Parts: sequence; structure tokens; C-alpha cells
Amino acid sequence: MATGGSGFGFMNVIVGIENGYITASDGVAHLNTALDFLWDADRFHGAWPHWMNGNTGSVIPFSTYDNGGDLVETALLCQALICIREYFKDGNAEEQILSQKADVLWKGVEWDWHTQGENVLYWHWSPNYQWQMNFQIRGYNEALITYLLAAASPTFPISNAAYHEGWARGGDIVSSARHYLWSHERSR
Repeated sequence: MATGGSGFGFMNVIVGIENGYITASDGVAHLNTALDFLWDADRFHGAWPHWMNGNTGSVIPFSTYDNGGDLVETALLCQALICIREYFKDGNAEEQILSQKADVLWKGVEWDWHTQGENVLYWHWSPNYQWQMNFQIRGYNEALITYLLAAASPTFPISNAAYHEGWARGGDIVSSARHYLWSHERSR
């Protein structure tokens, strides 16, 4: 299973419930099974791997040096966990238990540890190769959600400096390039 893709799937369950395509009880049962799986799956300082064996929860290496935690895939999953927490927090007893489970899972990510003590987040860590990939998370891509969740973490937050120097590159993310305008703005 792909970790981030599973997060998108979890959000689709909520949309399915909200729009009457599936019952709340069926959606809750499905999400409970998924979150129980994640509870027992491999994690590396709170981060799940990019790919996991769908039967065992053990890491499936994405590449030679990528057999551990993938912080960006974890962020894509965590945004869904937060949605689950919020959607079900005021529901019946079973829904509230699901909400609490999602909350504990997302709060288990050690975002600050994935900085290596620097003011930037690192994408991958492996128990066999440690930081060998040495890939900093920066720029306009899936990096932003990773930094937002890391900064918002109530348990393992990154510093303001990590956001400003890591994602925003100390201001270098700002460009003076001219941006394309939407067609309705060009006609003015």
C-alpha cells in the first residue's frame, strides 16, 4: 500500500459518508480497520514508509536507501488522520474512539527529529542507511503540507526557523518573475 495514497482514500471515505454513498457505520468500520493496521505498521521516529506490505505493515523499500520513514508520504496520511479526527469527534461512541485513534496516530510523528537538528526537514530516514539520501524538503510541491503539519504538531513541532529557512529558504522562495494571469484578468 502507498501511505500518502491511503490518506487520500481515507478522505474519500468521509466524502462518501457525507454524500450518502456509504453508511457512517460502514465507513467507520473501514477506517477502524485501516487505523488498526497503521497502529501496528512499521514506523520510523513516527514516520511511516512510502510503501508497506498490505498484509503485515512492514516496509517495502522504495529504493535501495529508502527502506524507512518517508516524511512527505507521512504528511499526506496525517492530513487525512486530522480530517478523521475532526469529522468523527462529536459522533457516537464508536466514532469518537475512531477520532481519538486518528489523533494519537498523527501526534506520534516526530517531526522535529526529522530536522537532524538543522532548520530544514529531511524527506527520508532509514534504519540501515540513516540519512544517506540526505534529501531536504523544500519548495512549492508537496513540501508545504509537510511543513505546516510539522509546525502545527502539538507533540513534536519544528521551530519557526525550520519553516522559514527550510521551506521558505530564508526568503529565497519569493520570486520577482511575472506570473501568468487568468484569462478574465488579461482582458481588463
